[in-house]
Amino acid sequence: MQTIGEERLDLVADLFSGHRRRRRLIDYALEYRAATAIVDNETDPQVAALRVGRVTLLAGDVSNLHARELAACLSETIVTPEHQGWYDLIWAVHTGRATSYERIEFSSGMLDPHRLKAMAVGDNGNSRVDRLDQRLCERLARDVGTGFFGKFRSIDHFLEIGFGFCVIVDDRVVSGASTAVVCRPYSM
Repeated sequence: MQTIGEERLDLVADLFSGHRRRRRLIDYALEYRAATAIVDNETDPQVAALRVGRVTLLAGDVSNLHARELAACLSETIVTPEHQGWYDLIWAVHTGRATSYERIEFSSGMLDPHRLKAMAVGDNGNSRVDRLDQRLCERLARDVGTGFFGKFRSIDHFLEIGFGFCVIVDDRVVSGASTAVVCRPYSM
């Protein structure tokens, strides 16, 4: 297995072209060159693991003789398989070490702006909603880690193309939401 850097991600784009799960994450990684990939072959990959922050996406034919070797390379990552074959292979290779979590994706279109505004200007004088800026991003990175910015190259990269907000109560960050990925709009 070989690792390819951001500048060569075009080599794996075709392998991920049919993916629908995590499509925006894939598009972001490829458009912004914000990932690395592990491949079976540097010039003509047949299987690939695309690593974006702490998330890894798998592509290619799971019956390929290198698929098991690729799955074995995965550690300390969140893997989101596109189909059951990769899921089964990961469980077989990482028996006793893998854990399954259910995640829920949602779009900002599902949020109720009137309710959010009411929360932001609530009658409780010790709470507020602040937009993420350099100072608040650095505070979050220090206090809770880089999860808010994990798929971006840096806080500066996040602030350049992303955005987010935090709920602050008594000068403590108690909640937050931020851009996970950014890519060109598309329709499915």
